[in-house]
Amino acid sequence: MTLAELGMALRAEREKRGLTIDDAANHLKIGARLLRAIEDGDEGSLPPLAYAKGFLRAYAAYVGLPEDAVAPVIRRLDDEAERFVPQSPYQPEIPPASRRNFRVFSVLFVLLCLGVGAYVFWQQGAMDFLGRQTRRLAQPAPVEESVPADAGQAGQQGSSPTSSQSSGGQPADRQAPSGAPATPASAPDAAPPQRSGEGAATSAPGAEELLGSHKVILTAIAECWVHSTADNSDTRQFSLRKGDTFALTFSKTLELKLGNAGGVRLRYNGKEMPLSGQAGQVRTITFPPAVQP
Repeated sequence: MTLAELGMALRAEREKRGLTIDDAANHLKIGARLLRAIEDGDEGSLPPLAYAKGFLRAYAAYVGLPEDAVAPVIRRLDDEAERFVPQSPYQPEIPPASRRNFRVFSVLFVLLCLGVGAYVFWQQGAMDFLGRQTRRLAQPAPVEESVPADAGQAGQQGSSPTSSQSSGGQPADRQAPSGAPATPASAPDAAPPQRSGEGAATSAPGAEELLGSHKVILTAIAECWVHSTADNSDTRQFSLRKGDTFALTFSKTLELKLGNAGGVRLRYNGKEMPLSGQAGQVRTITFPPAVQP
């Protein structure tokens, strides 16, 4: 079965159920333009192969088309992608057979070594970068409490009149001349100054609230595309291969859209979550999860 034939079958099943393109697009969270391209068999308008396969499976499952009707089309798309090899416009001179074979094997061996070395280097660098990012986002920045030095000086100045008064043999009113009027006492209603240490202590929780307090770790068991929105501001879109791990942090809410819900394991705040769907299913998940009644 070709893509055009599959698209006709999907359109027939959709119309049989009385659904429009917009109904399917709203349910699957896939653009109506892409669904029309699938029904028309327009391969040029489809997204990359990893996304296109997930869209085909999700659309077929939505209209009730069996999986064995979609599998041949996906295999054909995979075969066409593997057969596509860019041709070099330059044709070098062909050396003698023996030297040509030796040179080909040498070039292949060098390319293989370079490819393996580049992959190992990239994999190590990606894992180190991911680990640093995860640790940086997971560890809150320390909040220092500032205690000004003038608070201690104010305490010393406040205690000095008491010591000087106690050292004298007579109270202050006897030392004043008899003709001088009595000096009124200082107003008792003066409020004591607020200590800056207490203000810093009260502002520390507000600073900690700005840091991410929730973490979701994604582990891919199959190829999957991911669209995430953290706290309605931080939006990311990326793809995961089998074995990849990615960490996301947020303060209030996190919305995840998975192109292959059965291909990703989720771990929320250290707790393993069940699979959010079946293989090839497009699902949208919100964190923190709703409390079940």
